[in-house]
This record gives sequence, C-alpha cells and structure tokens, in this order.
Amino acid sequence: MSRYYTNINQKPTVDTILSITEFYLATGSEIVDYDTGGWISSFAPTSSTNCYLWNYKHIVYADGTAEKTRPTIIWNVKENGICGNLTTYYLASGYSSGINTNTSGWTTDIPTINAYRKYLWRYQVFKKANGDNYIVSPHIYETYGISGHEVILMVDGVIIPCPASLEYGLQDVSASESGRTEDTRMQKNRVGQKRTLSVQWSAREWKDTTFLMQKFNPQYIFVYYPDMLSGDYEVREYYTGDKKTPTKLWWVGKKLMESVSFDIIER
Repeated sequence: MSRYYTNINQKPTVDTILSITEFYLATGSEIVDYDTGGWISSFAPTSSTNCYLWNYKHIVYADGTAEKTRPTIIWNVKENGICGNLTTYYLASGYSSGINTNTSGWTTDIPTINAYRKYLWRYQVFKKANGDNYIVSPHIYETYGISGHEVILMVDGVIIPCPASLEYGLQDVSASESGRTEDTRMQKNRVGQKRTLSVQWSAREWKDTTFLMQKFNPQYIFVYYPDMLSGDYEVREYYTGDKKTPTKLWWVGKKLMESVSFDIIER
C-alpha cells in the first residue's frame, strides 16, 4: 500500500551556499553551452571578433549538490562597444533595500551568506575601451533560504539533484470489466489512478551518474515530488523502469554521460 503525505509545511531547500564561481567566455557565437571551449573564471576581454561576453555561475551547496545557471550574454560589442575590463563587487547584508555603491563592505571576493546576512548583493563596472564606465546598479544576486533551489525530488529522504526535465503523467486504472458496451458507449469504471514521473538529467559526470543509479536502484522507493493533481508536494511509493545513460565522452580525466533518463512509476 502506498503511503503519501500532503500539505507538507516545510519545503526542504538547499539554502546554505558554500561557494559561487563566476565563469566568462568571449566569443563570436550566439550559441554556447558549458562544454564550449574557452570558459575561464576571470574576465574574458571582448573584441570585434569575440563580440559576445557570456557568463554563468557554478553554485555549490552544503549538501554536496551543485548547479550551474544558464549561460547568458552580459555584454554585446555591437551595441555597447569593446569592453576591456570588468570588475564585479559583492556584499553580504541583512538588508533587502537601501544598498548603494557607497555602502561599506563591498569586496571583489564572494562572501558567505547566512541567516543574519542573508542577502548577497552585486554590482558590476564594465570598463569600455574608450575609457567610459558602464555600471550595473547594485541588486540582490542570491538570498539565503530562498535563492537556494527548492528541492524538487528526494528518494528515501535523500535530496536528488534537480533534473533537466521532469514530466508528470497520470494514468487511470479501470476495473477488469471495463470496456465498450454494445451501444458503443465506454464504461470506464475507474478504480484508481497512478502517477508516472519521466525524469532526465543532462551532461552528468560518471560519479554523478553512479549516484543517481544507486539511489534509484532499489526495487521500491519512496519519492518526494511535486504532484500536479493535488498542487502540493507528496511522498508516494514508486519503482523505476529501464534506465538509459548514453556516453558523451570518455577521456582521461573526463568521463561524461550525455544524459540519465528513466521513468518512475507509482506502485
């Protein structure tokens, strides 16, 4: 018999950020991904050829999980001119407003935020080749307990990294005597409903793939997930279907799976 809970008051969050690393890429391409060559953890100078400055951040949480934000263009030479330098300033503060560039405590190192200094502020100064400065005003960059991503999946109480996609399915279970009668009307005779969660993770390292395979390997598991029918988080008993992990590359020092995907089916 499945067990489930609804109206879970405290949604688990991975809200303690251990570190944030900024990555930059200057390129002429309008399409990039994490595997594109040239990403560095310091400013990448732009030029007429490398006219787009891309940026993403890599966040490591206290539970050992990590996530990358989607790469975005933060400077376009065609619109703003060549950027010769970028300085990013950070400030950990207990205030959610009233912060400006003259507030004391700004640093180029990323400080740790906590329950007392829960807001991580950031502003940036882009130094153009002609000597002019373009300033991105101070804004809240991360928030302790909120910006930490809300947990979407747990298996037997263990937090699972957020999948690249999660497709919710709901199937009716009909009685054995169900079917169409001679008047052509369907007699559904629904006796229950069961859920299927189709999940996929993209670009996983070998050790991360092994973690996922092991956590979903038991014959039956209890899964915490967002239920689209109830509109709340639930815990139900599931089993898994066939698992697929195609290999993307297998180099010395770099083993990468293209994806990990399978169905989680309610028992």
